[in-house]
Amino acid sequence: MNQDSIFNMLLKNKELNKPAIDFNNYTINYSDFISRVNAFAEIITSRFMIHENKYTSCIIMLERCPELIISIFSALKLGITYIPIDPIYPQEKIDTMIKKSNSNIVITLSRYKDYFDNKNVIFLDSLEDSNKNKSTEIINCNDYYKNIAYIIFTSGSTGVPNGVAVYQTAVINLIEGLSEVIDFSKENRIACFTSCSFDIFVVETILALCKGLTIVLANETEQFNPKLMDKLICSKKVTMLQMTPSTMQMLVNYDEELSCLKNVKTIMLGGEKLSIKLLRLIKERTNARIYNMYGPTETTVWSAVSELTNKDRIDIGKPIKNTGIYIVDDELNEVQAGQEGELCIAGAGLAAGYFNNEKLTKDRFVFPNHVLDKVIYRTGDNAKILEDGCIEYVGRKNNQVKLRGFRFELERLDEVATQFNGIKKAIAVIKKPKKDNADSILCMYFTHDINIDINILESFMLENLPRHMVPDIFIPLDDFIYTANGKIDRKALENMELTISNDSNLIKELPDDICTKIIDIICEVTGTDENVLNINTKIAQTGLNSILFVKMTVLIEEKFGVEFPFNKLNSSFFNQISSLVEYVNSLIVK
Repeated sequence: MNQDSIFNMLLKNKELNKPAIDFNNYTINYSDFISRVNAFAEIITSRFMIHENKYTSCIIMLERCPELIISIFSALKLGITYIPIDPIYPQEKIDTMIKKSNSNIVITLSRYKDYFDNKNVIFLDSLEDSNKNKSTEIINCNDYYKNIAYIIFTSGSTGVPNGVAVYQTAVINLIEGLSEVIDFSKENRIACFTSCSFDIFVVETILALCKGLTIVLANETEQFNPKLMDKLICSKKVTMLQMTPSTMQMLVNYDEELSCLKNVKTIMLGGEKLSIKLLRLIKERTNARIYNMYGPTETTVWSAVSELTNKDRIDIGKPIKNTGIYIVDDELNEVQAGQEGELCIAGAGLAAGYFNNEKLTKDRFVFPNHVLDKVIYRTGDNAKILEDGCIEYVGRKNNQVKLRGFRFELERLDEVATQFNGIKKAIAVIKKPKKDNADSILCMYFTHDINIDINILESFMLENLPRHMVPDIFIPLDDFIYTANGKIDRKALENMELTISNDSNLIKELPDDICTKIIDIICEVTGTDENVLNINTKIAQTGLNSILFVKMTVLIEEKFGVEFPFNKLNSSFFNQISSLVEYVNSLIVK
């Protein structure tokens, strides 16, 4: 296919006067969007001399705005491989992604210039200045980028991020394959809450525009704040949603009746395992068609889809167009239906591999010619084929642990615990001992909507699991720690301290009404005993993670009638509770 095939799909599937992007208080119609893509593509080519049959890549590091999507389509039009980097990511991760990308063009804002020494940079907020010194050619052109649409770095939650290079043809197959299963008709309005560095962003932007939908683009504040997510979905009449189950659960925590989804026709859930409890809740409280999506970044976003609207079981369905899924044993021989094995994927969605990592590519993209006459990607997931041909996801191979002389899947514990009345979500982790001679601890974190008697919960687990699989400790949380991609961060749970430190000066000794109310709110969202917190307690010791901090600010806004700006929706801005109290007081005074 030609390098501009995705751009041509945009041109064919549009109505010029229809809104393409709805962002904040304004919209851009398809005519304006295409004109701005063409204009920015001309700026890129005037800034750099891009030779025919030479291929290059560009980093796109922009905040959430239409220009982010315009830049992506400009790169696709020119045949430039784009590498999206979300500026909200931690600095260390951004530095690693920039270094590993080895890109020679950057599209960003001047506030991020310190990240990009010795780079050919276009600053969107000062285009005139960034074009003063024009390059005569693109240096270090690399045929590796030929026909590569994008390179997206995996989350790196268990190690250093790796760039996955995805073909344009694979993206086109995704667009065509999903459209055969899910209704992406032009009258739909799809919400975009996803980080640009998470591959499902492709569905909410590239696929959406190529099919003629309107994108309701959330800004940085709306992206993570459940109160504002709820408001955006309602006010903008969103009809399609795509999110992780954890993000959906966060929305449920704020809006238990899911009243914000009354106009939503299609809900796509994926990126992590979906619980039967959450599925049933969504089915009870919405009229939407519900799809369970499965696919790693290495096989282009989604490889299998199952409509669960009329099912009372969780499966990942069947592969999309031009995609093959195989369940194999350790020797890569296919197993019989009903038997568990590693899920492997072949077909048009396969990525080119891991950028500049030949060893990892050979380990994961294999050619088992004694089994199949094709390259397959080893996902590291366990699954089995059901009687009707649908595939059931079992769990991650690397979530299998050995404890007390037995091997078992941690996700099996999660599944059983969520069947207990009152538990919304549960995650089991192994706590490594601090002393060399101490035993590892099997710990279960869980969120709940009613008070849970731990003794009864433990008895329930004993009734449904062997003794060696029953957790040693059960810890209630108000919410989990999430990655920037909306997935529960198991690593963070493994490293979480089991106790919260205690300082002097109890709440009852504090005369300040604002302080007392704020501490009450912190205790409410974290489940912390009020007697362990005081005005001098450090925020890092309160149990507030990034998601809980946002939930806390929502309650503070409602309690005091104030509004936190986006740059203050971060716990790192406040050192102690006292600094948070002082800031809220300053908002009230204003």
